[in-house]
Amino acid sequence: MKIPNFGGRLRIAGAIIVAILISSDALATGPLRHQALVGPNNALDSNGVGFFSLPPGIRPANRVYRSPFRNARPSYAVRRHGRVQQLIGYNSQIQHIVVIYMENRTPEDLFGAYWNTTNQATHNTFGTDLNVVNPQTNVPALSPMLLEGIIDPDHSHEPAFVNDAAGNWGSDSLFYVPTPAPGSTSMPEVANYISLIENWAYANTVLQSNEGPSFPAHQYAIAGQSGGLPGSKIAPNGLIENPVPTPTPIGNPEPDDVAVGGGSCATTAGTEIVRTTNMTTPYPGNENALGQATPPPCNEYQTIFDLMTTANQNTPAYDLWQYIAEDTSIIWSGPMAVQHLYNAYNQAQNKAAQPFAADPDAQNFVANLTDNNPLPWRPFANVTYITPCVRQSDHPNTSNFSNGPQWLAWVVNAIGESSYWPNTAIIVTWDDWGGFYDNYKVNSPPPTPWPYHPANNNYNNPSDPNEWGFRVPFLVISPWVTGRGYISSPLRSQGAILRFVEETFLPPDTSLGGDDEANGTAPRTIDDMFGFGRGNPGLPYVPLPTTFTPNPSGACPPAPM
Repeated sequence: MKIPNFGGRLRIAGAIIVAILISSDALATGPLRHQALVGPNNALDSNGVGFFSLPPGIRPANRVYRSPFRNARPSYAVRRHGRVQQLIGYNSQIQHIVVIYMENRTPEDLFGAYWNTTNQATHNTFGTDLNVVNPQTNVPALSPMLLEGIIDPDHSHEPAFVNDAAGNWGSDSLFYVPTPAPGSTSMPEVANYISLIENWAYANTVLQSNEGPSFPAHQYAIAGQSGGLPGSKIAPNGLIENPVPTPTPIGNPEPDDVAVGGGSCATTAGTEIVRTTNMTTPYPGNENALGQATPPPCNEYQTIFDLMTTANQNTPAYDLWQYIAEDTSIIWSGPMAVQHLYNAYNQAQNKAAQPFAADPDAQNFVANLTDNNPLPWRPFANVTYITPCVRQSDHPNTSNFSNGPQWLAWVVNAIGESSYWPNTAIIVTWDDWGGFYDNYKVNSPPPTPWPYHPANNNYNNPSDPNEWGFRVPFLVISPWVTGRGYISSPLRSQGAILRFVEETFLPPDTSLGGDDEANGTAPRTIDDMFGFGRGNPGLPYVPLPTTFTPNPSGACPPAPM
């Protein structure tokens, strides 16, 4: 049988790929997952275990750029399209990056309870290392509230962020997640997060990229902006708040994140609008009044996914990137609020082959890692973003007990116990501060003002009105972390995730020109969190206990009333 090709040259990871045709006798039937190459026996292997050596006489078909990561080694994998197998080279041991966005927490809120004598005896990285304070003795003192607590602090840009940044914390901000009372046999709600910090790497000074709620935060997560940069449809304005129904009387409070289902380009014209601010004006900006040239929740600009597909034009997009959310309209469904990405998904006949996936709680994603016959089958992409269902998100007043930590353990275990573990990096962060207290201020007291603004940005505005915010938790889980329990302290924002993707998969100097660029050089990159030393075999995975069971219906469980 004649083996088809794709015109001889493909672009993978920003370089020219020459398709390597392997005898049809050597091709397995059915889809071939992203396979790594085994080093010791110089043989192709379908397990994805080992990937440093090539069989004699075989070279990767693409140009492998010099890695920006110190002591990183190239790695290799085989990817198949139709009946053509391609040998792909990577600039480091990392071939897959998984980014998981949880909801609405600060380090103070999640980890404050671990600052005390009893806990510090067994959790010695907490306290000064994480820069969290004793919640009972700090001024202002914090009160205990479980993850599922019914208080959801205001976390709008105005007035919430502006007031919090000025030190005017409201009483609804002053909470932390407690540990069980002495003598209790209950598991601490955040015990799995504590285990992740102690076994992998944690960055204790990561600021939220923007200064407001979830909708703009999830745009920054994929684009390094929310519309203010040149080339955006609404530049120089950037989206700054959550969508609200129209008509909405001016002065009404912004709705809660999960009360809004119109956070995408699917929104019917005239039914949802979003406040904006001019990004060339000084902090805190001047939010436009609702109804006055306020755009719907649908923008147009370049995203990290566009950089991936532009550099790899002949490769199916869902091999390169995937974004997993519960549906297409929730405000955490980032790509669905970018016009061209929404159009590509909406117009596609075969949604299962699209990089965006409506996959509640990432159930199909996990099935593709753990089952022999998942439906639908999807490859493990180079870059995967995941947002959970509301009840698993840690969002206050909507989560259910410790569902967030339990769900996260279920997803991370699926990756860690798979054959992909040796070449994967998992990054977990929380999209915004949620209105909760944080003790940290950069270079405070004056002369440096708070909030902190990155000096260099493409708005040419060192006091821009929407960057950066308060600290958010930030975990890296990978066999290639610098060491178990490593704490990274340099100041950076969540835009460092975008920069890490660019460094790993794209040609040198590739940039979105947004918040990724503000984190473009050390120490603001997260490169220090990885240790690719020669002779380092990589850390084995440490499984987490979990009670999470996905909803048998495949849908999200209903939010609590």
